[in-house]
Amino acid sequence: MTFEIHWEVFRMTNKDKVQPRQEIKFTTVRELKGIAGWLGLLGLSMVLGLFILIHSVITSISYTTFEFMLNVIVLTAWAFMMILFAKHHQWFPKFFIIIQVLIIALTWLIWIGGLAPMQVVVTQNIVSIVWICYLVRSKRVKNTFLRTDFSHKWGKNETLMGK
Repeated sequence: MTFEIHWEVFRMTNKDKVQPRQEIKFTTVRELKGIAGWLGLLGLSMVLGLFILIHSVITSISYTTFEFMLNVIVLTAWAFMMILFAKHHQWFPKFFIIIQVLIIALTWLIWIGGLAPMQVVVTQNIVSIVWICYLVRSKRVKNTFLRTDFSHKWGKNETLMGK
């Protein structure tokens, strides 16, 4: 947060009798960076989604091997996406958008197969499209996900642009 002070002094003339004045103008410049606001809500929904996926894997053990393996693959991709999110890695927005597009396609396939009602498909597609639009347009997302490495350093002197 920075403050700027502008001093404006006007000339005094006898006929105008304008007094010198000082004008103080405070401006705050906030950098939109870090996990906050809507991006924090996205992180929270990803954590809740992880628990839902873990529950799905546990309950799919009694299903076919294909369904179990599909759930394990989805859980692995979700966990990798959460690691990218936590590390503020530049791949996160792209990977998240790819996952959301796959979820949209999968929900339509599930609806065609008669396994889900249309309301669930439409709701999930709207949620996915909203998050995709947010990740594409948000300045906070562009300023936060800049890291190019997977190092564990979180020091103050570390650059976010990588090497």
